[in-house]
Amino acid sequence: MKKTKQKLTIIFLSLFLLSSVFSMGVVGSSSIVNYRDQVETSNTFSLLKDDFPYKGLLKIYIVEPESRWNMNNGNPYHYAFLDYALEESIMLDYEEERIVETIWNPQDAGFSDVKKDNLMVIATMFNQNNYKEYAYPPFKNPFYAHYVDAAAGAKPGETDQNVVTDTFTHTVFVEEGTATWCPYCPAMAQALNSVYSSGDYPFYFIAHVADKNPLSNQRLESLNLLGYPSSFFDGGDKVLVGGYEQESYYITKLEQCGRRDVHSLDLSIDVSWSDENGVDITVSIKNNEQIQNNEAPLTPVITGNTTGAPGSFIDYTFKSQDPDSNSVYYLIEWGDGETTDWLGPIPSNIDFVKNHSWTEKGDYSIRVKAKDIYDQESEWATLEVSMPKSRLIHPLQHLFDQIPFFQKLRIFF
Repeated sequence: MKKTKQKLTIIFLSLFLLSSVFSMGVVGSSSIVNYRDQVETSNTFSLLKDDFPYKGLLKIYIVEPESRWNMNNGNPYHYAFLDYALEESIMLDYEEERIVETIWNPQDAGFSDVKKDNLMVIATMFNQNNYKEYAYPPFKNPFYAHYVDAAAGAKPGETDQNVVTDTFTHTVFVEEGTATWCPYCPAMAQALNSVYSSGDYPFYFIAHVADKNPLSNQRLESLNLLGYPSSFFDGGDKVLVGGYEQESYYITKLEQCGRRDVHSLDLSIDVSWSDENGVDITVSIKNNEQIQNNEAPLTPVITGNTTGAPGSFIDYTFKSQDPDSNSVYYLIEWGDGETTDWLGPIPSNIDFVKNHSWTEKGDYSIRVKAKDIYDQESEWATLEVSMPKSRLIHPLQHLFDQIPFFQKLRIFF
């Protein structure tokens, strides 16, 4: 009986310690850690001349001016987002023009009942540079924002172009985060629609109805949405949280975005309806601004522990400032034969944290360099690290040695 109690005690202790390990998070390989816990790896581009191409992301949205979904007050949403007709990376040399043609088929997209006279297509160009913004300004719910450089929208049988005025450098684009159960959301929806209907300000807006459209929910998650309703102006350059009825709140954000210096682009859209195919969309983009004398990012700075134990993960912080405020990518060599891909984009002069472990004792050299979105590379930075310590053995390790199940897990304390 005594031996049975001892075995049960060992098992309970083992399970408790094991659950503690998993609750702390056991990492099996190098992982990226930053304020969004996500960084994309981007392909590189070859540059063939001294001036640098414009790079951006073209998104074409399909919306219903009078939505099939109703707000909490029973009225239909305005310009509710249905689907993407296209998402495509665009690279343009100075004065180069690109014609993009695509077809959106309502039946294939699951919206066979969409009506010709209740459909609109909005094209936006998002700049490749990203910036640290907050879904609840000024300091809560951070995310990577890609600002909008140009926008245009049209219904079937219409054409439209990005508008530039004395007070607006471009047509502003607004994304409204909302849900059908939200009692405060109709106020924001009505205010946005009222300002838009006035025609006094060059902008388009769409409603991301999160509980009805998975694509909308995904987009709002990428913006690190705090709550409903929220409006993201120009990809997150400005954010408004709360169901304000006063139109002045929205007009202020529009005017602030409208004054922002953007890359000069011509953007136009032509939309036609085909009973056979669906919606034929033609978008024209022209780069009117030359990018010259681009400077490479400054040599990165590496900070982190210079000693540790083999097998233990250590966080290292990398930071580089780009003289042109372009986003940067990092290439890291860990000194043990492991090298990362180009990691990014990361906003200029923002900490980027990545962890790593070395399996054997020894001295290692961490090397890192940065590049900007035009592939201009910095000098290498180096940090010498040493793994002289052995992994500590937990005092209760011998308990686990008595249980074959835990021996197979190869978990260390």
